[in-house]
Amino acid sequence: MTRTKVLAVTHSGFFHADEVMASAILKQYYDEVEILRSRNEEDFNKADIVFDVGGGEFDHHNDYKEYRDNGVPYAACGLIWRAFGQKLIWKYKPSFSEEQVEEVFYSVDKSIIESIDAVDNGYFVEKDEVHMPTLNQLVKGFNPNWNTDLDADAQFKKAIEFCTPILLNAINGAIAAIEAEKIVKDSFDQREIDNILILEKFCPWKRHLRNCDEDGSIVYVIFKDLVNGYRVQAVSERDSRESIKEFPREWAGKAPQVINELLDIDDAIFVHPGGFIAGTGSLSSAVKMAELALMY
Repeated sequence: MTRTKVLAVTHSGFFHADEVMASAILKQYYDEVEILRSRNEEDFNKADIVFDVGGGEFDHHNDYKEYRDNGVPYAACGLIWRAFGQKLIWKYKPSFSEEQVEEVFYSVDKSIIESIDAVDNGYFVEKDEVHMPTLNQLVKGFNPNWNTDLDADAQFKKAIEFCTPILLNAINGAIAAIEAEKIVKDSFDQREIDNILILEKFCPWKRHLRNCDEDGSIVYVIFKDLVNGYRVQAVSERDSRESIKEFPREWAGKAPQVINELLDIDDAIFVHPGGFIAGTGSLSSAVKMAELALMY
């Protein structure tokens, strides 16, 4: 009988984010895949994929490690992502170009995969005064404690369920950032005010604006808030968090009625005390706020 379900084998026993996230990647790529946890050679031999164990293509426990260009070594998660990541992205976005798929691939690697690999290889441990748990530590917590009778394989499946939305969020976020490019470029080309960019809807705009606005002419960006009214955000200097032009100190942190009187509008929501973002109820008021701020 021909087996249609892909069999992927990883090691049994204590598990880590490395093989858990690798399992999540495989389960998203293949329509049907069984993840078997074993250290039995017979299981390795009958498997389609063996990872984080067995000494093969997807096992990093050997004398020869592979490294990224930045020096971070690959673990099983990174090796699986390197082999299947771009295919998985194309599965979700068949309309994407090779360059766009590659951009999503590297974005996901940088945002979650690389850190999993680094910690699993003992490459990077950051010390903070305030403990900031890593994904590796959170996944580690799914292992059964010594004083429980929880089933390790069942907990492993729960860990995969935990990691899957993290993986998908990273992929979808990178895809969304790319798809925002057209909105930003069209808004930039069609703008009526030289120093103000008005977006038809909120989208990730900062990186695309830098690419469009080579001269750094845009000072404020206006977009519809996801909940209420409009937002006016000051654009940051290139390679800096400092705004090109903050909102006037006379407006910052003031009550809405005070801002209304200062600007001669009637629907101010706020001007952040930091002076980098503000809100109004209408687009016309948002434009007026940005225009007046330019004059200071």
